Amino acid sequence: MKEDPAEKIIVVNEKKEEQKSEPELETLKNIKKVQPLLSTLDGLNWNTLFSNKRSNNNIPETLNPQSFINFFEQYQQYLMECSKTVIKDQNILSENFKQLLTYCNDIDGSVSKRLSQTKQYGDQLTGYELIQKVEDNIEKTQILISDIISKIDKLDEVIPDELKIKNNPDKYSRIHKLKETHNFS
Repeated sequence: MKEDPAEKIIVVNEKKEEQKSEPELETLKNIKKVQPLLSTLDGLNWNTLFSNKRSNNNIPETLNPQSFINFFEQYQQYLMECSKTVIKDQNILSENFKQLLTYCNDIDGSVSKRLSQTKQYGDQLTGYELIQKVEDNIEKTQILISDIISKIDKLDEVIPDELKIKNNPDKYSRIHKLKETHNFS
């Protein structure tokens, strides 16, 4: 980081002088330019050809077709070069799409294979039914704990103060721990 004292500007990251142009831009620069149609024909004055004013100059009865033939031959050559370039680019794109499709199919196959292996290993290690039974037992146990805590709280309201659970945390430490663990107050 440099500071220019004259301008009080802090330069955090100086711009590098060397800038590479992108390959796409270079390709576009290499494309031949097409000249406008009217300016490529030699020996033809387009301004006076179709005007209503007739000058003293004699208008020829026929036009020399060679300039038109030259122009259309150049245009035909240009179109052939353009079509060859487009065909080449389309072939490259087609090949890249085929490679991409193959790559995606490989990934899909690999993911499917790993998914089925993982499911198989999971079923082998734990057993789906066993997990369901354990989850059901945990849920039933939580319901029972909730019932027990609510009944203890109701019982605590009727017994004398010296026997109440909430007044004797040391004596009934497990019940207090159970209430804290399951967020019962």
